[in-house]
Amino acid sequence: MKSSLKNNPVVKFMVSLVMPLFVFLKELFIACKGRRLTVLWMAALFSFIYISSQYYSVKLQNKFGIAVDISNISSNDHIIFKVNKGIRDYKDLKKGEYIAFKTDKLEPFVSQDFTIVKKVIGKQGDHIQIVGLNVLVNGTKHAELNPIALSKINKSVNQMQTDYIVPENALFVLGSYKRSYDSRYWGVLPVKQDTKLDIATPILF
Repeated sequence: MKSSLKNNPVVKFMVSLVMPLFVFLKELFIACKGRRLTVLWMAALFSFIYISSQYYSVKLQNKFGIAVDISNISSNDHIIFKVNKGIRDYKDLKKGEYIAFKTDKLEPFVSQDFTIVKKVIGKQGDHIQIVGLNVLVNGTKHAELNPIALSKINKSVNQMQTDYIVPENALFVLGSYKRSYDSRYWGVLPVKQDTKLDIATPILF
């Protein structure tokens, strides 16, 4: 476990940020021999760090973010994602990419205020079918309906049978976990025309 943490890129990145600051404070304390000047220097340093972090956090929030796929915590798939905001046009979006978005389609289970992460499986023109429990995209099976998920939305397998073509400016998205609440149950995700999409990249697990 310790070895895996040491090799984790996120842990390495955090250590690379913290260690220089720790060494600097240690040397400063030794140089000042514990006098009040040390406290003043530390107060000034942390004030600078705090002000800078507040300034840059506003800048970075418009470009980057972190998203968590809660449904994957009990599975072996990705959990934490780095989100690059507004970087992909709909036409350039590739199947298999993860996108981050907000929608009211998951209510009442997930608030529309939460950022959701799902994988793009179908785009405009793709053929979606649910035959029995099988979810097919262009004739290829990608998932199955889950009995537990069906019971939560009070739907039967027969009620979920469907056959349609993904319309313009829409996406068929799936979660990685078999019980994920996704396009299998609530249909396609509409995308506003000319909107640049947020792309999610797994950074942990």
